[in-house]
Amino acid sequence: MIFISAEDFFAKAEAAVRLSREDEVAFALLARAGDFIARDKIIDSYLGVVAAHIKRLSPQLQTLDVVYRCKSVLEQAVDEFDFTQNSEPFIHRLNLALRQAIAEHIAIM
Repeated sequence: MIFISAEDFFAKAEAAVRLSREDEVAFALLARAGDFIARDKIIDSYLGVVAAHIKRLSPQLQTLDVVYRCKSVLEQAVDEFDFTQNSEPFIHRLNLALRQAIAEHIAIM
């Protein structure tokens, strides 16, 4: 998904619908088998979480660079996480990864 501005990203993130736990597991199994559409549905369902992290930043830091960096972190987290396990929720790992990515971005500015 391509965004033309941070506001465009926020609009698309607001329209995203979170998946239920059962749907996440079903889509994760499909994604593990190579279904890119299922992977994208999981990613799209967490765009709101990414947007919430970015909106906490000052307006000067709410740039496309931050948006794409955080979306990349989301994609990597979805690829690495095992949704079929019953231990830590994905949202916890995603929150940590997003905080680290934003801190690193601020540090290199």
